[in-house]
Amino acid sequence: MHVRTWARRSLTIICAIYLPYGALLALRGDDLVGLLFGAEYVHAGLFLALAPAPLLFGINHLCGSVLLARRPYPVVLVASVVGLVLNVGLNLWLIPVWGITAAAAASSLAFLVEAVIVLVPLTRLVGSIVSVPALVPIVVATACAGLFAAEVSSLGAALAGSAVIYLVVWGLLSRALDPAGFAAFRGLLRSPAGLAEERVQQRA
Repeated sequence: MHVRTWARRSLTIICAIYLPYGALLALRGDDLVGLLFGAEYVHAGLFLALAPAPLLFGINHLCGSVLLARRPYPVVLVASVVGLVLNVGLNLWLIPVWGITAAAAASSLAFLVEAVIVLVPLTRLVGSIVSVPALVPIVVATACAGLFAAEVSSLGAALAGSAVIYLVVWGLLSRALDPAGFAAFRGLLRSPAGLAEERVQQRA
């Protein structure tokens, strides 16, 4: 039970960081690269294909770490080998046709396959690590932030505004749907001194 609780919280944190990051990467990644390095470095579709990779890598790493913490599970090695073979094979097949965008898509697909391979045995071991009440606010907040980022032409305003929208929507929904998780997040924001004082008061 303790392992599943820890894994659920870790998955929620991973999704809270990498889901909006991937959405902004897909929607405004080309604009950001063009601003920083110039239009000649922009490849159409590259960031759209690469956007899922950070989230999938995080899920894969989490599942593999939990499994290996229990005992040496061969499935973790199998997942890595399958992902490597799939990635290399897709690169050899698709890059001559679609170039660097194909490499990005191959990486995302390989991470997806790896994540599925390790997620299935982890679910059988500890139960589901997906907390719907915790993930729904993240998905909805990401969608709202993404819509704003896609509609605003100014890159700076789009990034800043979408960040504010994400935090506000997530905070409101999380407080309503996942009060325990929201309270845990607020606890992380407290200063060490405040936490120490609270512990002293509880003991008293």
